[in-house]
Amino acid sequence: MKKIFTTIILFSLVPIWGQVLTLGEAVNMALRQNQQIKRARNQVKIAENFSHPGQANLLPSVSLTGSNQNTKNKPNQGSEISSSVTSAKIQANYSLFNGFRNINQYKQLKSQESLTKLQSRSQIENVILSVIKSYYSVAEITENLNSQQRSLTISRERLERTRARKRMGQADSVDVLSAVVAYNRDSINVVRTRQNLKEAKRNLNQILNRDIAASFEVENEVDFIDLPERDTVNRIAFNNNAEYLATQKNLQLAEINKDMAQSSYFPSLNVTGSYGYNKEQQELGIGVENPSRNWNIGLSLNFALFNGFQRSIQNQNAKIKINNQRLTTQQEREELQKSISNALDRYQNSQRILSMEEENLKSARLNFERTQDAYGLGQVTSTRFREAQLNLIKARQGISQAKYNAKINESRILKIMGQLLGYEKNGNMK
Repeated sequence: MKKIFTTIILFSLVPIWGQVLTLGEAVNMALRQNQQIKRARNQVKIAENFSHPGQANLLPSVSLTGSNQNTKNKPNQGSEISSSVTSAKIQANYSLFNGFRNINQYKQLKSQESLTKLQSRSQIENVILSVIKSYYSVAEITENLNSQQRSLTISRERLERTRARKRMGQADSVDVLSAVVAYNRDSINVVRTRQNLKEAKRNLNQILNRDIAASFEVENEVDFIDLPERDTVNRIAFNNNAEYLATQKNLQLAEINKDMAQSSYFPSLNVTGSYGYNKEQQELGIGVENPSRNWNIGLSLNFALFNGFQRSIQNQNAKIKINNQRLTTQQEREELQKSISNALDRYQNSQRILSMEEENLKSARLNFERTQDAYGLGQVTSTRFREAQLNLIKARQGISQAKYNAKINESRILKIMGQLLGYEKNGNMK
């Protein structure tokens, strides 16, 4: 058993050397390579292409048609007569007036473009927040692994001293078995934590869309920024939050749809212009050609006197949709207000917990050092020594968890304020 665990621990203590990956580098890498971010940006490009005057029928349409027909006749059992007709026409159509429908349609396309950009930003922010959480997960597990490795070193030294004392008759088999159990437990914890670290790194590599086996280390130092006061956070959030702005844009789209529904109450006026060319050729022994060219310009007026109440129904439904979207906007406003309060409270609590964990770590370290000295002098039992050792491990893990939770909560506030991308890319809050 001793040889087996020695082999495992020697393998586990081998450091995984790799490039130090900073959080800013991870964010920029995700912005370049993450598949979800690429899809979100492609959706923006599609919306930008659609928001063109031509898609709203604000530009004329031009078409070109041409034909060539050949016929052969044999009248009165005489000679065969061949004839051909060649024609070509270019035609342009333009809507002079259609109840402002094309203008409103163009407004709709521009609003849809803005909405798509907001939705894309929201998706990108969610990905970046996932990067931050995964990055700090790697950092936290790394610190826990280091803490457990230090504890394992202490347990190994304790086991060696206990065996030496037993050989000198100063300890019995129970003391040795207790030291073995502590050493084996710490060995298992190191192996499990190292596996958790590998999985956490693979998760981050997957989000960054790179080789999941890529080796890297992370920074374990965090700097907290000075967040604005609660009122300022509220003001910035209501002006910049992507989800809330998207609901407002949806309300604007609903109002534009109502204007488009009302356009059917107006007549439509279209203009058409064309230029045609015709050439006919017959063969009666002598070729005869009679080419002709003609221009044609026309206006058409259309007004629907009655269409089975379709206009009225569409107008009523458009008004109902506006009312629904206003309710949705109000609900989103209340939801955002709640999210702001919850995020600020979580951040403040995490900061308080971090301060408490720092004090707890000081006490746990001092308690362990004194217990360790007393244990070396035979003044405390192995149970009390192990208890002090475990308390120190928990204190170290607690401060790691509190530190990274506070940083993640800080990032959530920046996301709510719509400033996560600028800060995480550049390190400065706008």
